[in-house]
Amino acid sequence: MPEELIRVAYDKTVLACGKLSWAYMNKILKDWADKGIRTEAQIQESDELYFIKNGFKTEKKKKSKFNNYTDANKNKNDEFFDQVLKNMLDEE
Repeated sequence: MPEELIRVAYDKTVLACGKLSWAYMNKILKDWADKGIRTEAQIQESDELYFIKNGFKTEKKKKSKFNNYTDANKNKNDEFFDQVLKNMLDEE
């Protein structure tokens, strides 16, 4: 496999996994070898065909108890300090 393709596979792996995963990168390289892909132009063409066929996938948001978090511990003085800051900025 040409070195330039290994670099592209590495970049795709890190983007997908957030880190280097040898198994993931190896799967990419094997897939390209099975398809006879030997150049970056062929990779780009293959990716374009994939996206046309399958559509662009959007990133899924993981549900978490922090998604709709509101600060229940708001200090009673916060409103006062906000008003003082606003008055100071308005005077300038």
